[in-house]
Amino acid sequence: MTAMEGVEEKPPPRRWKRIVVRTLLGLCIYLTAEAFLPPAWQPSARLSIGVLRAYQAVGSPAARAIGLRCRYEPTCSHYAVDAISHYGTLPGIARAVSRLWRCSPWGGAGYDPAV
Repeated sequence: MTAMEGVEEKPPPRRWKRIVVRTLLGLCIYLTAEAFLPPAWQPSARLSIGVLRAYQAVGSPAARAIGLRCRYEPTCSHYAVDAISHYGTLPGIARAVSRLWRCSPWGGAGYDPAV
């Protein structure tokens, strides 16, 4: 019997939790500091609008091809682009999420501008 046979090995420490918490904290600090900039100068607003434009070019036509249509005018993705470009990243995303929340079977329909 060697000295290592009777000793149990400890599992490796769970560093992923610490990494996730620090990453989320850093993201919150960055977005809070970025909120003081005008919406046109916010890098995250530009990135969000770019992602939405890519969805409008690829995902929206695919959804329309299978019969999914938006009940509101402008569509939810156009609403999100307008809200982010006018209010900034965090308030714009919050408004877009509230618009998506209203798009339920019990919600309304028709003209609903972001600005």
